[in-house]
Amino acid sequence: MKINKKNNQQLVHKKTATSYISLPKTLVDDIQKLNITKTEKSHSFKFVGILLRDSFQEFWDVTTPTPKTQTYLTKTFDDYYFKWLKVLINEKIVVRNEYYSADKNICYNYSVSQEYFKDFKVSKSCNLSNTLCNEKEHQPLLTVGYKDIIKNITVSDGIQNRRFIDDITTLKIDYDRLQNIVDKRVSTLSISEFKVNEQINQLSVRIFAPNGNSFFMKTIDAIAKAKLKGMSLINDNGRFRIADENQFIHNKKVSINLAYTDSIEKMRMGSFRAARNTTNNRLDTNLTNMCSLLVDDICAQNNLVQIDLNNSQFTILSHILKDTLNTPDYDRFKALSVSGKLYDYIELELGLETRKQGKNAMFEIMFSSRKNNTSGKIKIKNLFSSVVKWIDDFKKENGDNTFAIMLQLKESNIFIDGILRLIKTKKIFCLTKHDSLIVKENDMDMVLKMVQEFLNKIDFEYNLSITKSADLNNE
Repeated sequence: MKINKKNNQQLVHKKTATSYISLPKTLVDDIQKLNITKTEKSHSFKFVGILLRDSFQEFWDVTTPTPKTQTYLTKTFDDYYFKWLKVLINEKIVVRNEYYSADKNICYNYSVSQEYFKDFKVSKSCNLSNTLCNEKEHQPLLTVGYKDIIKNITVSDGIQNRRFIDDITTLKIDYDRLQNIVDKRVSTLSISEFKVNEQINQLSVRIFAPNGNSFFMKTIDAIAKAKLKGMSLINDNGRFRIADENQFIHNKKVSINLAYTDSIEKMRMGSFRAARNTTNNRLDTNLTNMCSLLVDDICAQNNLVQIDLNNSQFTILSHILKDTLNTPDYDRFKALSVSGKLYDYIELELGLETRKQGKNAMFEIMFSSRKNNTSGKIKIKNLFSSVVKWIDDFKKENGDNTFAIMLQLKESNIFIDGILRLIKTKKIFCLTKHDSLIVKENDMDMVLKMVQEFLNKIDFEYNLSITKSADLNNE
């Protein structure tokens, strides 16, 4: 094994593995027909997969552009990425916006062409296990195998990857059952699940445009603007869009089908991966990128228990601030976070309709700019003035994006470097999904004791929720 030392970590330069991705058949065909090398086709499949993954994770819509820097592309691929990327752009497989500014630190945004999704009929996928697949069936969604060069793997990642594979491969998973869950979810999705126009009771909203940009508007003005265009203002899980309702639901069905099916097929084909995220040090695995519907069913199939930290991000923030703030509103914030009642409190105080809206309101403060002055933030600031001020001051000094990353770094330090490491010294089965531990039911009491001892040792106040497979079967 060739090893390099960098930033006090041992790096294996790279390894080659077979990866899998589920894509529309027409998209697979178009990449296969390109006059580029086999390696460049593999890079093309990987890049398209990255775009779809990042668009869905960031916007819950695979058609939305996401930024990709030159540094990122070079690091992920090589110095010659522009050769095959130029072909993808010229052939209109990938769309790139033409605004770029090194001075303003603005990079190109990329997306997979929407043409592949306009007439896409959502239906079951087929598997093509051969590397750079040979077509076997005419289906709208195909799973393609390609050679993937994985770079800059740390020795620590190698250990985490082996642990994850050792545990996940002991499970018996009915993948057809998982796919049936996806099919049912997609077929039953309708606009009635979303708040539309006058159903949205917030005074102002942050609008996300199709190009990925966002801006704030008064809700009444946004509704008027939408209706003028023959469209609707739609609350998409806390992200607001002006869109045609039918097109919105079509994009949502396509996005869910692609993302959920892809996560199933990767596991079905034995493509298991675990590695620490270089941005926030979280442990990313097949499960962290899988929707909770499917993770819950895997747990139900295997009699697994999920142990979750309630209001985790804000409980962690309370822990970080315990020696910094000594105010009544901080004490109230801490008590609500630790008890797991913060989102219920926000729902009540802001006059919202659901607990989920209370959660979205709190996460808006976490992920939005410190200059965000929506009515929701103003109300929350009145409730927790010293806490919100500390968050804004942190963002002002370090940048808006760094606040969430700081919390995630602390979370990974607690759950991966602390709790998971401790559990694995006992050789106990344990999978993680960020702030959630997934263990066997007969190990639950032993794991809970270890979690409690570790959190008590670092003077961390908390409240845990436990979901057993029986609870999931009864839902």
